[in-house]
Amino acid sequence: MRTLLAATLVLSFAAWLTLHVVLVARLLFRSPRWMSLLALLPPLAPLAPYWGYQTGLRRSAISWGAALAAYAVALAFAYALGQ
Repeated sequence: MRTLLAATLVLSFAAWLTLHVVLVARLLFRSPRWMSLLALLPPLAPLAPYWGYQTGLRRSAISWGAALAAYAVALAFAYALGQ
């Protein structure tokens, strides 16, 4: 159980981080380009899917949110089980 939970935490966080970098890279090729640079700053990272959705990157933005939700659920399970 611990191994499965640990693997889920690691994989969901890795997926979220990868999708964030992909979304920021795709925003770099859309105008205005300043949004991609601001989305790299940690306090403004949640704006990346918002700006992505606005500029037509809907699948990337939804995938970003799904990966973050998967990580949050796995983290809640880890805290609930005390691991």
